[in-house]
Amino acid sequence: MPDQDLFASYRAARGVDFKGFETTVGYRIAIEGDRAQVHLEIEERHLNVYGAAHGGVTLTLLDTVGGVQTYLLARPERMATINLATQFIGLVPLGHVVATATVDRLGKAVAHTHMALHEGTPEGPLLATAVASYRLFHRAG
Repeated sequence: MPDQDLFASYRAARGVDFKGFETTVGYRIAIEGDRAQVHLEIEERHLNVYGAAHGGVTLTLLDTVGGVQTYLLARPERMATINLATQFIGLVPLGHVVATATVDRLGKAVAHTHMALHEGTPEGPLLATAVASYRLFHRAG
């Protein structure tokens, strides 16, 4: 179900709308069953001086998909990235990219996840990978 707003209840409970960064960068979160993807059309505004997507754009997509995938499985009250290591494999060109993630280990307080960024489709050329740890905060009681 594309464009599913996974965090609508979180926003509503806190009376906030924090989609500003998502809107600024222009990515879209898609959820199908228990799998998350993050999509972005790389445009000129995303490019660095070398004509490829800025590394911060790549990091944003990888961290976002890792966090959303972790949230889908753990459903914590809150969570935070505590470690993120990225491998830039190829230049990220203009056009469509998609980020995917797999949770490798889901503990009570920490989840370990690996992510990939591909050109075009999840089966397209690999552009970057990452591993991350997310701190999970659950309600007491």
